[in-house]
Amino acid sequence: MTATAETKLTRVFAGLLPLNIGVQAVSFAAWVAFAHVLGTSTATDAYVLGLSVPTLVYGLLLTAIRVGAIPGLTEKAAKGEAEARVANELMAATLVASAVLGLLITIVAVAAAPLVLRSDPRLLSDARLIMVELSPLAVLGASAGVLGAILAVRKSFAPVVAVMVFDPLFRVCFVLTWGPSIGVQALVLANLLGSAAAVAVLWAMVRRAGVPLKLIRPVRSAFVRSVVGLSAPLVIAASVLEVNPIIDRTMAGGLKAGSVTRLELGMRLLPTGLFSALVLAPLTATWAARKTQGGWPAIQESLRKALTLVALVVPPIVVIGIILRDQAVTLAYHGGAFSPQAAAQTSSVFAMFLVGLPAIVLSITFTTLFIVQRETLVPMKIAFANVVLNVGLNFAFRPLFGVAGIALSTSLTFGILVVAQATVARRRWGSFLPPSLLASLIRIGGSLAIATVAALAVRQFLPSGASRLDALGVAAAVAGVELLVYAAALLVTHGRVTRTPGSFPQFRSRLETRA
Repeated sequence: MTATAETKLTRVFAGLLPLNIGVQAVSFAAWVAFAHVLGTSTATDAYVLGLSVPTLVYGLLLTAIRVGAIPGLTEKAAKGEAEARVANELMAATLVASAVLGLLITIVAVAAAPLVLRSDPRLLSDARLIMVELSPLAVLGASAGVLGAILAVRKSFAPVVAVMVFDPLFRVCFVLTWGPSIGVQALVLANLLGSAAAVAVLWAMVRRAGVPLKLIRPVRSAFVRSVVGLSAPLVIAASVLEVNPIIDRTMAGGLKAGSVTRLELGMRLLPTGLFSALVLAPLTATWAARKTQGGWPAIQESLRKALTLVALVVPPIVVIGIILRDQAVTLAYHGGAFSPQAAAQTSSVFAMFLVGLPAIVLSITFTTLFIVQRETLVPMKIAFANVVLNVGLNFAFRPLFGVAGIALSTSLTFGILVVAQATVARRRWGSFLPPSLLASLIRIGGSLAIATVAALAVRQFLPSGASRLDALGVAAAVAGVELLVYAAALLVTHGRVTRTPGSFPQFRSRLETRA
C-alpha cells in the first residue's frame, strides 16, 4: 500500500465525517423527540418491538448487498465491462428477492410474536400491526444497498451517507407535529417515507453519474450468482447477529412496562452508528481495489493502522461515557414524559453498552476484512455461536441487574465475537498486529489511567447535573479534563516507553499463539 493510497482513504474518511456527524445528530434528535413526546409505555414498547424485525431486514439487506456487491462491481469495472447491464441485472434480482424475503420474514414474525412477547394483548396486537406496516422496508433497504454499491465503486460515498438523514429528519418532524395526536403511527409514517426518499435520491444520483438504470425482468446471470454467493452468507451472518438486539428487546419485554424502550434509548446513545456509516463502505471499496492490485500485503498495513487508531481513540470515549452516563441521559432525554426512574435505568443500560464499544468497533473492522477476502462463511459461523452465547448470558445477568444486565451480556458477547474473528484472520492470512503493540498498550493504558483519576477528581467538586444546563457544564468540564490530561500524558510518554531488545517479539509471538 502506497502512502498516496493511504492519504486518499484518510481524505475520504475526513470528507465523510461531517456528514456522518450530521446524520447521527439528527438521528439522536429523533430519539430525544421520541422520549420527550411519547415517554416510555406499553405503546412505545410495541413500536420498538414491532420496528425490530423490519429494521433488521432493512439494515442487513442494505449493508450486506452493498458491501457484497462492491468486490464484484469493482472487478467488472476493472475489466471494462458494461456497468449499466450488470447494475440493472443486480437491481432486478434484488427487488424480487427482497420482496419475497420481506414477506416471509413478516409472516414468521407475526406468527411467532405470541410465543416470545409477554402476555399483554395490547402489546402483542400493536407490535404485530407495526411489523406489517413497516414490511416494505425490506425492498427499500435492498434497493438502497445496490445503489450505494454502484456509487461506492465510482468512489462516490457522500450521497449514500447524506440520504440517511431523511428517516430521522422525518421522525423529528412527524413526532413533534402528530405524535401527541396519533402516537407511534407518526413514527411509522416517517420510517416509510424517509426510506423511500433515500432510495429516490440515490436512484437519481446513479443516473446522474452516467448509469442509465431501468426496471428489467430478473435474469440469472453469472454476475448476479457471484454477488448472491458472496452476499448470502453475509446476509445470514448479519441477520443472526441482528437477532441479538431482538432477543434483548424480547427478554426486556418480560420485565416491567417501559423496559424495552429504556433498553433502546440507552443503546441509541452509543456512537456505533457513526463509526459504521463512516467506515464500512469506503473501507470495503478501498480494500477491494487494493486486493485486486496487491493482494493481502496491500491490506495488511492499513489493518494495522486501523487497530492502532482504535486502541488510541476508543478507550477514552468509553471512560468519559461511563463517568458521565447520568449527564448523557439528562442531556438527551430530560423532561417531558421521561421520568426520573426511566432516566436512572437508561443510564445503567448506557454504561453497560459502553463496555462493549471497543469490541463493536473492532468487529466492524474485521468483518470488512472477511468481506474483502471473500470469506463470508466465517462471520456466518461465528454469528450463530454468538447468538447462543448472548441468550445464555441474558438468562444469567437479567435476574441480577435487570435491563442493564441484558446490555452487559451484549457487550460481553461482542468481546468474544471479536476474539474469534481475530483468531481466524491470523490463522488464514498471518500476522496483522502492529509492530509496537506492547509499547503502545503500556503508553495508552498509563495515560488513560492518569486522565481518569484527574477526571474523577474534578467530578467530585461539580454539582449533580440535574438540569440540562448543569449536565452540560459537568460534561464539558469532565470530558475536557479527561481528554487534555490523556493527550498530555501521551505526549510526555512518547519515546519513553520502549521495549527491551528481544522481549517484544517473544511477547508478540506468545500473544498470537494464544489468539
